[in-house]
Amino acid sequence: MQIRAPLSIAHSLAVLAFIASLLSGLRIASEHRSLWLADWLPQGAAHGWHIVAALAWLGLTAAYVWLRLQSPAPSAARKTTQTSRSRVLIRINHVLLLALLLSGVALYLGSPWLAQPLIASLHYLCAWLLLAVVLGHLLEQWWRGGWPRWRSMLLPSWQLMQRAGRLWWQFSFVVVAALLCWLLAPLWLQQTLPVHQLGSNDHIELDGLANDAAWQHATEITVATRLYVNEQGREIPVSVRALHNGQTAFFLLRWPDSTRSGMHLPLEKTEAGWRVMQTGFAQSDETQYYEDKLALMLTDSNAIAGALTAHLGNSPWFDRRGNGHARGVHASSDGDIVDVWHWKSVRNAGTNQLDDSHFGPPGTPLPMERRYTAGYHADPRESGGHRENWEWFTADHVTPKRLPKSPNILQPFNDSTRSQADVAQIDWGLYWHDTEPYQPENDHYPVGTRMPSVLWKSSVEGDRGDVRAAAHWQDGYWQLELARGLRAQSEFDRDIADGMYMWIAVFDHTQTRHSYHLRPLRLHWINDEPTS
Repeated sequence: MQIRAPLSIAHSLAVLAFIASLLSGLRIASEHRSLWLADWLPQGAAHGWHIVAALAWLGLTAAYVWLRLQSPAPSAARKTTQTSRSRVLIRINHVLLLALLLSGVALYLGSPWLAQPLIASLHYLCAWLLLAVVLGHLLEQWWRGGWPRWRSMLLPSWQLMQRAGRLWWQFSFVVVAALLCWLLAPLWLQQTLPVHQLGSNDHIELDGLANDAAWQHATEITVATRLYVNEQGREIPVSVRALHNGQTAFFLLRWPDSTRSGMHLPLEKTEAGWRVMQTGFAQSDETQYYEDKLALMLTDSNAIAGALTAHLGNSPWFDRRGNGHARGVHASSDGDIVDVWHWKSVRNAGTNQLDDSHFGPPGTPLPMERRYTAGYHADPRESGGHRENWEWFTADHVTPKRLPKSPNILQPFNDSTRSQADVAQIDWGLYWHDTEPYQPENDHYPVGTRMPSVLWKSSVEGDRGDVRAAAHWQDGYWQLELARGLRAQSEFDRDIADGMYMWIAVFDHTQTRHSYHLRPLRLHWINDEPTS
């Protein structure tokens, strides 16, 4: 009788953990899968709730195993109270729970044997199967005893709990001990990125080629990021190296990309005028006519989902409108500023810089704002950078801001002697000084002419341009070198210091759909052994 109370309590807690993990898990899955019930799922920091539910499952599993070891073998009378149907459902339930726990741990910690998208698909399938088994179990119990049977399953009686005695405290101790072990596990298993000190004679030439000898002595760490586009999951490994000279931090990132995507929302002349070539830009979800990008985030926290900056759903905050793609937004959860470096292969090509940005608290939507970005904003700039070559976007028609001074400037983008794939790899941008203000009387371009929408002005002056960047694509790989001073120069930046956490996201010619990883890299300063 003593063993029944903790088991009954564990069962009730498991029901709550099942509901929380299922709803938060389906919200996470809806980011890249079409789910008919997405509008009814909870919104916000779903990753955080999913981890809390997972920790509850792990603690309850440990307690359940311990309780079963404490309990005597079931009597023949008790066996007869269970139907064969009930025993089969319970066993299937245990198998699916074990599969979910193992696949969930593999997703969080990484697996050297199976690709993360494959594990995620297995995790997703087991969740639906477990839901079917649970519903079958509920129906079977209702058939056996109706509401009293359900009540005894979900709500342990006070008399039963009073009879638990000393065993209840042992049960609580096992649950708490298991939770502490799983909470500390990320600290034991975290991935560390050594930041080596440059020798006095070492020099880093920021050109994207990474030919400097110092890089050969820097430790390389690989982060497995997951990308989901059009419901197809794949893994993009990103290798990272880091150096510092006491004043500046240098990072080298390398990742596979079979195609160099140089198009960024090009303009095309039609019978009705110019239009933006796009398949999803109107919904802030372009996945075809877009450039390659990479984002790097520096935080003081190692909390899941980018230090809980990912808020899923169409409208995570009910007092603010959502965005076009309905998959979520980024904003800091505690009101702090998170440093984000956003490299854009075409828009940043003319400046040797990237767009220094940040995640802050969710802002208030503006009436004329086309896309609500919540807490994601570029750092302030005084001048320079790039501009989009249209006055106001509509899906059917736009008016360009500027036209080339000479029609010959557009020849590389309309070269019929080259394949479309080759033309798409050119950086589709125009220098500001090679263009002039748009005048309808000067628009003599024939229908079918394509023109870049990116206008390169000059190097960025101000906070937005304080991260230097140089990239090079060759043989199916991007290579990106970054450099920034260790000390933050504004309220929107963070010092680069020992113990900070780094997150990396790859955009494979996509606007908002990026790869991600659950656990960050932790920067570890190494000052004792210079690289040369």
